[in-house]
Amino acid sequence: MIIRGHEVFSPILRVGELISAAVVVGILAGYEHLVHRGDGPQSGRIIYSLVIACITLLFSILLLTPFHCTFYFFALDFIFFVCWMVGFGLMANLTASDGCDSRWIWYNWGYYWGGYYDTTPLDEVSPVLVGTGYCPRWRANLAFAFIGGILWLLSAILGLYVVLEYPRGGGDGQGRTKRRLQKVTRFQRGREPVAQPETAQTNV
Repeated sequence: MIIRGHEVFSPILRVGELISAAVVVGILAGYEHLVHRGDGPQSGRIIYSLVIACITLLFSILLLTPFHCTFYFFALDFIFFVCWMVGFGLMANLTASDGCDSRWIWYNWGYYWGGYYDTTPLDEVSPVLVGTGYCPRWRANLAFAFIGGILWLLSAILGLYVVLEYPRGGGDGQGRTKRRLQKVTRFQRGREPVAQPETAQTNV
């Protein structure tokens, strides 16, 4: 049985996509649960990113097996890449260039993660009270959202390469490029002049 490089690399990418989606789902689902408990306002950006994370989590499991047919989903891989980049951009824009010092971190993210909704009304919260202690969780969410998107892009590129190089599965382990090189080599060898045997000269 011939094991090719893409059959090894593809599951690695899928596992990375699975882990990235699972981290984002865990963080955002936990946040949404706290927002629901605190009767807070829902963010369409967070909900969109959570939905994308859940969908890609499911598909990363379905496409985990390195069967040749899974490489034909390269278009879907690219769509998920675009969806992840949109989600990453929407979430990153919540804090913009202020990062952990942005109003959204202490007024929304940290407020619900810290459970301040049980003791302090939202209109009385302040950055001094909440602080930025939960910002690393937000950064991890953004980081894994970005990493997940890049992994889906790599899967799309790999799938397109495999479909073009091994259109019929490449059962003999050789792709189109290798077959063409072999044909060129055989053609060149066929054009090489055949060496004539030297005849011994006799002196009279």
